[in-house]
Amino acid sequence: MLTPVCDPATAVVDPVWAYYAANLRAGMFTGFLTMSSFLLTMTTFIIMNLKAQYYDQTRYADRVKKRRQVGCKRSYYRPLQNLGIALIASIALSLLTSIAQFTVGLYPSFWSVVVCGTLALLAVGALVVSLIQIGFNMSALFQAWNEEKDTSPSPAAA
Repeated sequence: MLTPVCDPATAVVDPVWAYYAANLRAGMFTGFLTMSSFLLTMTTFIIMNLKAQYYDQTRYADRVKKRRQVGCKRSYYRPLQNLGIALIASIALSLLTSIAQFTVGLYPSFWSVVVCGTLALLAVGALVVSLIQIGFNMSALFQAWNEEKDTSPSPAAA
């Protein structure tokens, strides 16, 4: 059972909530709101650039054909779709965390701090997953660029 920690009879406030309210809540609100808006603006840019620079190239199409010949049934744009899902989840959790700071976080209870802190950890976890997905995609893009340069004739030979 959730019990309020601020007892009106004694006017005692939970010290954890008092610290959270005085030092963390405002920063978490602005930080996660900023993170969600930044990710929202970057999502389309990242997805469209990766699609044009890597997934729409013949090297990737050849790689997909080879995988399908050995039985891989993954869709053509599946890695890009996974990245999009991870970015959208990061945006949603960051926005939810920001909103929770001035809704749930205003209730003077230890449990409101737990809820807001848990949402913050989930949002950071989703951001880490997004960064890992971006890293995998960027690694594949750089590998394709290196292969392209390695197989093309050098300008000195021309």
